[in-house]
Amino acid sequence: MKLSILDDKFIKLETRYGETVWGACMYNSREYNMHEYGRNEDGLQIANFLFFRSDIKSVELVEPGRQTDNAAVAGPDRSASEDGSEYIPPFDMIQEENVRDDFDTIEDELLYGDERNVLRMLACIDHYLELGHDFEFPDRGKIIALLDELAGYTEDESVRKEAARLYEKWNNK
Repeated sequence: MKLSILDDKFIKLETRYGETVWGACMYNSREYNMHEYGRNEDGLQIANFLFFRSDIKSVELVEPGRQTDNAAVAGPDRSASEDGSEYIPPFDMIQEENVRDDFDTIEDELLYGDERNVLRMLACIDHYLELGHDFEFPDRGKIIALLDELAGYTEDESVRKEAARLYEKWNNK
């Protein structure tokens, strides 16, 4: 498959290791990956995760309307939806790994990521804040302040509204 046609598209990607991820992707050429990562093969990048061609089992273009924006869903559920189509979880292992990493990773993804991936990151943050004492959330206070900042400056209305909703929800808890 010609991966370059998927640049800036929302995709479902299955790795040869059994992971399934969704998100807006960026195409990285062989030349770019060789220069940046020392690997002479092209790939697709979703958020800060790079999947080289040899790591990809399958990839499909996903219609934007199929992506859920239900941030209240408690975790990534990969079941079928009521109409029989595949349900796209509000977040997956990419966002979970970023939340568990550190504040700088979260900040980079929220401030500089594609708005489709930012919404998925916000859903993951909401989920992990819900866990409370079961999860040591990195720099919780900084995350709350970042939600306020995101709600005030971003141009994307859906991101702005969701960040504002989460700020209101978590600011006083």
